[in-house]
Amino acid sequence: MALLLIFLILVTLFNSVVQPLIILTSVLLSLGGAFWGLAVISSPFGIIMTGVGIISLAGVVVNNAIVLIDY
Repeated sequence: MALLLIFLILVTLFNSVVQPLIILTSVLLSLGGAFWGLAVISSPFGIIMTGVGIISLAGVVVNNAIVLIDY
């Protein structure tokens, strides 16, 4: 539900469907990379430290993708 809301906000911001799809794809790829990194180093998924870090990572990736697409 939250991803759909973010997608709709980005569609209204860019007046396009392709650019928000690119942004959300970059978020999904970054989350996949974070989980892959946790699996490689055999680190447990702690809900406090790792969860907050992954949520922060998603926010940074969205902001960077918007800046890269906008300019």
